[in-house]
This record gives sequence, structure tokens and C-alpha cells, in this order.
Amino acid sequence: MPVRAASLGSCLILLGSPAAFGQKGGGVGPQFLPRNIPPPVADATTDEQLRERQNRERGGELAPKEQKAKTLGLAETSTFIETAGMFTIVPKGAVIHIPEKLAAWIVPGPSVKAKFQTWQEFLTANRGSVASFEITFDQASGKIPIDSSKLDLARKSGRLVVAVCHGGPISCVPLGGASQVSTP
Repeated sequence: MPVRAASLGSCLILLGSPAAFGQKGGGVGPQFLPRNIPPPVADATTDEQLRERQNRERGGELAPKEQKAKTLGLAETSTFIETAGMFTIVPKGAVIHIPEKLAAWIVPGPSVKAKFQTWQEFLTANRGSVASFEITFDQASGKIPIDSSKLDLARKSGRLVVAVCHGGPISCVPLGGASQVSTP
């Protein structure tokens, strides 16, 4: 009986092999690939085109050198306000009124020994000389004009006035594009 089971197992193994169907090998090789199938890419990139593209991308030369964007630094986009050895930075256009007596507070850059303060710290420390003027995003962008009576009242206070939105300084572009910075 044990001989019969072994021969039956051998027959089953032989029936599942490629040799049982008249094929040689295990299905590996170009003879087993389907015929008449086109290549996956009809217009392949040549070696020359690939090298050209790699050189262009590696060198960062996607745009000609004369078209490269100019980067702006902190000094070009900010206004520095300094007094008593402390300074803060606000966006250009945020200062909307500078009284004559405080004109020296606006500096091109902080002095070497000056210490930085956040806007809130600077405003708190100088609340007698600096005032914030709350505006909306639409007023800052110039879509809605700033109420001139409120602005005149802030200017008459004799303090340096900075436009803020939700408590933070914001550049202010008035309707019509004219500057709103005023000095008496």
C-alpha cells in the first residue's frame, strides 16, 4: 500500500509540471513573453536630451540669470523704531503718523547695543509715546477707506501711530495708493 501512495503523488507532481504540456523550462525567457506588444513609451527621451535636462536642473538654470527674483532683506521690508536702548520692528507702511518730536525714533537699523523687544513689549513700555491704530484687513489693503475722523484724532494725540490688525502691526495701503504717513 505505501508504494501505491508514493506513485500516485509522483503522478500528480508530473501532471503539474511544464513537461506534462510539452514545454521545456520553467517559463523564464523571451519565448514566454507575449508577442506584438508595443514598447511602453512611443517617444523615448534620448541620452542627449536627458543629459541636457540634467545639466539644466542641477545648475538651477531653469530661468535665465537676468530673470532671477531679487530677494528682499529685513531692512528693505521693515521699519525700525528705537528709543532708550530698545527697538522693535514693524512692517514698512505700518507707521501712519510720526510726530516731529519722535521723528528720531525711526531709524534705518538698530544700534549695536540696542535690545530687541516684541511689538507688544515695546508698545507697553512706551505707551505714552506710541499708540496702536486698529484697522481691518480690507482697510489695510485699501479696499475700504480708513475713517478719517478716527485717523485725525489719532494724529492729534502727539504719539507715534502704528496701524495694527488684531493687535499686530500691519502694512497699510490707503485707497488710491497715496502714503498715509504724516508729520505735522
